[in-house]
Amino acid sequence: MENQGSRGNAYLFGPFIGELSWEVFQFAPLVIYLKKLQPTVSIIVLTRQERFDLYGKYTDILVPLKLKLIERYHTENCFKINNYPKKDYDFIAEYFLNKYRERYDIFNHYYPDIGWRYNVKWQFSNSMMDYDFKPRDENTILVDSIIKDLDNLVYFDGLEKQYLSGYNVIDSKSFEFQVEKLLTNKTSYLGCLIVLLKRCKFVIGNMNNDISKLAILLKIPLINLGEYSQDKINIINPNKTLVISTIDIHEGLKFYENM
Repeated sequence: MENQGSRGNAYLFGPFIGELSWEVFQFAPLVIYLKKLQPTVSIIVLTRQERFDLYGKYTDILVPLKLKLIERYHTENCFKINNYPKKDYDFIAEYFLNKYRERYDIFNHYYPDIGWRYNVKWQFSNSMMDYDFKPRDENTILVDSIIKDLDNLVYFDGLEKQYLSGYNVIDSKSFEFQVEKLLTNKTSYLGCLIVLLKRCKFVIGNMNNDISKLAILLKIPLINLGEYSQDKINIINPNKTLVISTIDIHEGLKFYENM
């Protein structure tokens, strides 16, 4: 997606080839931080199309990164893909830079180091992370076409739908199925998911799942059904979102309602 404009200043971000959770926690938030800091500077991002809405409204140009054959045979690992040649990665980064510096004065070009530093989480400053994700407007329109009842929404993350008295329960499997049928090049499942999560009172899930982690970044309370130490939760919960760890949904719900 490109919004053409006259020559100006820009930040380049990407390529990003690694794990989704690392892009959510350690890369996309830098875009948001810098765009808020310098709103007149253009933002150009190179990443997988299905992840565009991590950057959403903060970007001026979204460039799709196509690595499907590589992804089929190799595993994402932190900021990199196992066995993906660094020289090929650096070539993509250089090509990206050359393409856009003909049209923009590039303030900086950010992309992860996938050499020996690939598993260093904070390659980009922790103090420059802003998790205020805002998907493109088309995602909101798509979600509105699916979710009609907005009262007391609750999202079940990776679990079979259960009845909770007084709540409108949306389970992950049915939501994903409905969204996937309606996607366009201006929407993404991830973008629709962010829109939905922001409307929920709380999420029921497991901290081992990326969706539950995304929820707490969005400041949506989480009832965590699984073993996950408080120390680990604190590390990935920069907004100090409420996380209720329990083995029983109804005990967790009771605790939430009595807060």
